[in-house]
Amino acid sequence: MHPITATTQWVKGEVLQGRIMFGFAILMIFTFLYFTDLQESFYKGMAWPFALLMFFLLGYGGFQMSMRPKHIEKVAQEMHSNPKVALKTELDKAQKDDLIYSRLKVIWVVSFFFSAILYFVLKSDLWQGMSLGFAGFFLAAFIIDSFLHHRLKTYLEALRILTPID
Repeated sequence: MHPITATTQWVKGEVLQGRIMFGFAILMIFTFLYFTDLQESFYKGMAWPFALLMFFLLGYGGFQMSMRPKHIEKVAQEMHSNPKVALKTELDKAQKDDLIYSRLKVIWVVSFFFSAILYFVLKSDLWQGMSLGFAGFFLAAFIIDSFLHHRLKTYLEALRILTPID
């Protein structure tokens, strides 16, 4: 497999996930506004984590859609000028991202369980709504990062095969 082909496949997956995240956020905003009664304190508590999740989905989804396609052009230019350095740079970046995703998944799971436990500990409807909302946020972040990490592992494996051993 050619390095540009591997990069293109990875970027297409990232862009698709960005589109899904962006579309899901739009759909959830309308659903939340239609079904939620913000007069109740439980839903008021859920509103802040929900808003944070929507900013996360819209922002990161928008980033994936707008910035990732430029990555193909950058890699193609680097491959044209110096293929070995370009492959090494991509491999190093992918390995660093792999480590970050591995750590983030642990953080999301621990935060999810902490928020879920707080739901049962707290007595106020407002704080229960907030803890449940953050549990949902952390679960969504875990799922999103798991898909991104899985796709990155595939790309990383392709880069390892393509990168010559010095």
